[in-house]
Amino acid sequence: LMSCSLGPVAGGSTDTELGGPVVSGILYDTNGAPATNTLVKLIPVTHNPIQDDPIPDFLTDTTGADGRYSIQIADSGLYNIEAVQLVNRFRALKTNVAVSGDTVYIDDVSLTVPGAVRITLPDIADTDYGYIFIPGSEFSERLSENAIVSIGSKRFMVFDSLPADTLPGIY
Repeated sequence: LMSCSLGPVAGGSTDTELGGPVVSGILYDTNGAPATNTLVKLIPVTHNPIQDDPIPDFLTDTTGADGRYSIQIADSGLYNIEAVQLVNRFRALKTNVAVSGDTVYIDDVSLTVPGAVRITLPDIADTDYGYIFIPGSEFSERLSENAIVSIGSKRFMVFDSLPADTLPGIY
């Protein structure tokens, strides 16, 4: 579960450095304890991890012993929250978070053991320039003959280390 508090913004104050809304909460691990040492990213829902610039540092935070994170942004918008525990690699993805006003408190999300998705590729899949990705995340994989598995006439790619959740789409 993820719950929220009126704690300070990352960096130790409630000042509005960027002048925009703050997204904050507490991440919990699979045992219900605060998820320490977890990288949290706030990612615009339209983000394409292959074509767009990397997520800037100011849209990230790392939880401490209390599992708290807080990220301040410059503008309101629709975002996804992507989290990965840096030791055991458990993950969470909270999609379509509407950020506006002063502070948005996030709840009802917990880290889970990651999974994989097998994707059937069309015959015309471009192994020179093609890629698959999940919009609004940093999950992407370039198509290559080394990454493609063939079973009979079908070709597949396995998209690994994904959070166990309903994904917004794979392109």
